[in-house]
Amino acid sequence: MTDLASRRFSHLFTTPVLVHQWTDAEELNRNLAAIIIKNESESTGEQRSNAGGWHSTGDFERWAGQPGHELIRGIGEAVNAATRACYELYKGRDPIRWRSTIWANVNRRGNYNRGHIQPNVQWSGVYYVDEVDSDDADPGSGLLVLQHPNVAVMMGFFAGLNPDHHAFRPRAGMIIVFPSYLAHDVQPYGGERPRISIAFNAKRELLP
Repeated sequence: MTDLASRRFSHLFTTPVLVHQWTDAEELNRNLAAIIIKNESESTGEQRSNAGGWHSTGDFERWAGQPGHELIRGIGEAVNAATRACYELYKGRDPIRWRSTIWANVNRRGNYNRGHIQPNVQWSGVYYVDEVDSDDADPGSGLLVLQHPNVAVMMGFFAGLNPDHHAFRPRAGMIIVFPSYLAHDVQPYGGERPRISIAFNAKRELLP
């Protein structure tokens, strides 16, 4: 028989997700919230995955001012950190150049985002300007849900034992970066205070 003591066990096809909590973002978040709410009042926005709520156009960098550009730098750092953590071939090389699309979301009571993916980009993510209302008693209110990417696993491999999703409760100053192929949604929000977030996609630029 094979000597099982010499076995090697690997987790193949894992899904990388970066979660970071900025602890010094209170002033930045206050400024971002004011800019976003002002833009919401002046723009009809776009209809994408949002059921209700407000989804800005994808030109956040144009109207978000200095606070927005400070956050954009942070988003770039987070995307590069996620990439370096995953891929050895990028370590020690020049930083990857990314083309980013960034937009703001405001969800109020009853608003949610339908499940979707972001095609033709490498990373997607979200930064939370304001978290879900602490007075909201529903533990599922406003959660970001990332779905298991392998449906076949959920149907057959220890079905019912493997989680089919992972949920994140938003906190102000939290940034989450995940592969764009992951289906994700936002659960219906029941709080009184607006749930304000800034979402982004990062596409690797192909250099000559």
